[in-house]
Amino acid sequence: MKPLTWWFRVVGGYNVLLGAASLGYIAFSQEHFESGMPYHVTNSVRSAFVDAWFPFACDILIVGVALLVASKRPERNIGLAWLAIALEVAHGIAHNVFLIRRGYEAGGYIAFLAFTCAMVIWGVWAIIRAGDAQQSSEQSDPAHDPATLLAQQ
Repeated sequence: MKPLTWWFRVVGGYNVLLGAASLGYIAFSQEHFESGMPYHVTNSVRSAFVDAWFPFACDILIVGVALLVASKRPERNIGLAWLAIALEVAHGIAHNVFLIRRGYEAGGYIAFLAFTCAMVIWGVWAIIRAGDAQQSSEQSDPAHDPATLLAQQ
């Protein structure tokens, strides 16, 4: 199976699980958020946090489903792969570094950072491999051969 297909499936599955788990915490276990916050949490703070986290959790879930669907035709979904990588860099790397610097407990965030960095590197590599494979298949296809194209004119 192609590396990009696997990347879509692994990152898509991870995002579906992360989004679903986040929605579960929002719906059933809002107290969970208090344990990792570096400041006193009142009901208003908890409500504001949950209100802001809900659309983010939905986005993660939706991107995950889109990646899983895209895994069926990875060569046609390179743009989605680049979007997912950009979101991983913004949300998974930059945001986690921001939270650690703001005083949130680093332990869990460092694990997420390591995983996200690995997924970004793997994704870029898989996209490059997919481009190389497509380019070599076009070169071996007579329909893309310059001499064949000139002879047809």
